[in-house]
Amino acid sequence: MFLLTTGALPDTIWFIMVMYLAVYVLVCGTVISLTVSWALGAYFLQGFGMREMLRTLGFKKSWYAFVPFCNIYALGYIADRYDDRKGRTKYAKRLLALMLTTIVLSVVLMISMLVIGVVSRMTGRLLLLEFPILDAVVGLADIALTVIAIVYIVLLFIALWRMFRLFAPEQAVVFLLISIFVAPSLPIVIYVIRNNKPQNVVMPDETVE
Repeated sequence: MFLLTTGALPDTIWFIMVMYLAVYVLVCGTVISLTVSWALGAYFLQGFGMREMLRTLGFKKSWYAFVPFCNIYALGYIADRYDDRKGRTKYAKRLLALMLTTIVLSVVLMISMLVIGVVSRMTGRLLLLEFPILDAVVGLADIALTVIAIVYIVLLFIALWRMFRLFAPEQAVVFLLISIFVAPSLPIVIYVIRNNKPQNVVMPDETVE
């Protein structure tokens, strides 16, 4: 049909197919390269910004800003340094605990569903239908994961707001809204305000560091 409608010869068809494939690979490779480059750039941009903030606040382990999981603790530490006249806060420990709980529960739930699916297929039985208790446990775990994830996101946004209130109090609301609705801009914002003089700082407990 292709020959009848285009009049192309077999050699020409192969040339066109190769060209299509080359263009497809080129486009996909470019997109992947740009995505990876931006992800790495944003990660280090945010890391350098938070490192300067931690140093300004006297946190001895400023390298936390570049380490996964530790950087969440570092964000919480910065948020804990904002004095809102309500006493000490524990965003560092709570954010880290919620993040780890979310990841562990997600992995456990995913593995459990995979095992249930494999066993069901091998035995030819729908385990979730035959064992209502198992179905209930999975459902409760799913609900718990959703609730924990929502709480984590809410506390994360509050921590960001407190960080902005500390280093850019007049633009805190604007920066928070930008971080929520234009998430890729967050590393840029953090890097831009890194050298601002913090305001309303509460001195940390020695145990925090």
